[in-house]
Amino acid sequence: MQLPNLKRDNSAFTQDFIPIKDIRNGVTEMSDGRHIKILEIEPINFMLRSSEEQYNVISSFASWLKISPMRLQFKSVTRKADSDKHIAMVQRELDEEENEQCRALGEDYLRFAKEVGSKEALTRRFFLIFQYEPLSGRRAGDQEYAEVLGTIQTVVQNARSYFAQCGNSIVQPKNEDVFTAEVLYMYFNRKSCVEEPLDGRIDRVVDTMAAKNLTVGVDEVPRIRPAHFIAPRGINFTHYNYIVMDGMYYAYLYVKQGGGKRLGCRLKREGRADSPAGSSTGGCSKRRGGTAKKDE
Repeated sequence: MQLPNLKRDNSAFTQDFIPIKDIRNGVTEMSDGRHIKILEIEPINFMLRSSEEQYNVISSFASWLKISPMRLQFKSVTRKADSDKHIAMVQRELDEEENEQCRALGEDYLRFAKEVGSKEALTRRFFLIFQYEPLSGRRAGDQEYAEVLGTIQTVVQNARSYFAQCGNSIVQPKNEDVFTAEVLYMYFNRKSCVEEPLDGRIDRVVDTMAAKNLTVGVDEVPRIRPAHFIAPRGINFTHYNYIVMDGMYYAYLYVKQGGGKRLGCRLKREGRADSPAGSSTGGCSKRRGGTAKKDE
């Protein structure tokens, strides 16, 4: 995707930098014609498995790699755990508990949960991201969407089968489009997603109907590109050695490997991987800072 020239056009919006054309059936269509699928994998504690079980896990995973897409990523996202909802749920259950001993145990657990939450407990999510690959001899733009979707669904079913043999389950969201949008929104808005969930961003974008004298529920909602929902509040490319996205600083390094091949390496202060599908980047360093602007 060709990026706007910031030096000549100071009115560029962050939506112009998001290379996402559409999200359909849980598949992300990129502006350059590629199709990306994101799966969330439930982890297992590999170190607690016996030697035989570990061998079986490795063997099953190696078997899947033989039939997996050539272009794929495994991404780990680490965030501060939101313990407020869990504490509120436990508190409601304690209010209805009649057994004094159970209440005492529950109160001890609440104190423990609050103590852990105050020390910035972390939660980790793991994703498998792969790209649709056309059959050999065909160009990427020659296939029909039904063929793309069918091929991706086959890859997903194979991954479910082999990962189940490893002990991992793949999350089945109720709405795949919403799930995909939430993951992309979290990536591009690492700071804002904590304060404003995707639902809040959607409501705010749809509220622009009022500015066009349209009534929600009566008038048809105009077509809104997914980039408007997931774009960060600001992106700044004016510095040569880092960028600013959603109020955080990101620096990129490239490490040569294997006789001159270049693999992207993003170093994040917390040591977390943070890269979009289709790129060759891995982790990133971040600092809080200024923003560009977002067209809302």
